[in-house]
Order: sequence, then structure tokens, then C-alpha cells
Amino acid sequence: MSVRPFMQLYVSDFVGDTLALSAEQIGAYMLLLMSMWNADGELPDEADTLSRIARIRIEDWPAAWSKLSPFFDAGNGKITHGRLSEELAKFARKSAARSDAGKRGAEAKALKYNKPSQAIASGLLKHSSETRIKKAGATLSDPTDGPAKMVRLDRTLHPELFAACETVRGKTAPSSPWSFPADVYARAVVIAQQQAAMLETADEGTAH
Repeated sequence: MSVRPFMQLYVSDFVGDTLALSAEQIGAYMLLLMSMWNADGELPDEADTLSRIARIRIEDWPAAWSKLSPFFDAGNGKITHGRLSEELAKFARKSAARSDAGKRGAEAKALKYNKPSQAIASGLLKHSSETRIKKAGATLSDPTDGPAKMVRLDRTLHPELFAACETVRGKTAPSSPWSFPADVYARAVVIAQQQAAMLETADEGTAH
């Protein structure tokens, strides 16, 4: 069971859809929806369980369910609700987006206030697999390789990372390819990832 702080209720739609229900049936409907929300969108299609959730006596349940069943979808021993399932999916997408943003913010803050360690630098490389850098076919060396801990980049092959390294460094590289310090490179990876994420978000918005 997932814990969620609230369930979206579209009041006008709800009132309009339940005009034919009695006060008791509306209460039963709300109890079923709230229980379903906490149960990840489905409940067992069992009269005794549903009547208990709805606070209706089992002998009165058939009559009540005849009014309530049109609001639900039944199958495979479960009942679901179309609108509620959509809201659960929307909630999951928002939660995932917030979690991802929090992780990126934590990485950026750590890089700002602390010298990147080998573990952080290597981790940033691993997490760049879904960015436009990876889509461009870039094959990058580990920033901790070599005694000087430098990363050599070609502007033509890795334009986003090259530009991000220049931004972190605060000046343009004299030539390409150019070797950047590992800490500069690690911070540049975060910048490039954030820029790629914003571009992908914009692309998704345009597609819809």
C-alpha cells in the first residue's frame, strides 16, 4: 500500500455523476474510492469485502452495488475506477519527477561545496547514460584515470560537455581537443545532464 497525502476530487463532476444516488450510497462510493486510492487502484471483487469497506450490511449490499457498480470496472477478480487510475498515474509521474529533481539538486550542491571524490565522479558518468550526451554516441574516459586526473575532450565529438567544461572553467579552451581537470569535468557533467533534461522535457511538451 502506498501512502499519499491527498486524493484529487473534481467536485462538479462528482456531484453531477452521483445525482441518482442516495446519501448512503454516495458515502459508500466515497469510502470505496478512498480505500482504492490507498490500495494502488484496485480492490477485490468480493461482496463481503466491499460491503465492509462501504459500511453497508451484507444483506443490503446487492441493492447498493446495483447502483454503484456502473462507476467501476471489473475483471480478474478485481474492481478498478478509470478516473482514479488516471489520477494515480499522474501522481506517480509527479513523484518520480520530484525525486529525480531532488537527486540532481543534491549532486549539484555536493559538487558546489565539496571536492568531488572518485566515487562521485565515476557515479556521474554512469548516470549520464540517458542524456543527449549518450545519444550522441560519446565514449568518455574515466576522469580519475591517469596521475594528473585529467579528461581529454574533443569539441566536435562532445560539444555539450566541452561547452559545459568551459563554463565551469570560466574561459574558452585554447584548442580542441583539450584536457580538463577531473573536478571541472565532474561539475560539467551535472550541467550537461540538467540541460539535456530540460531539452527532453521541452520536447515531450511539444510532442503532446
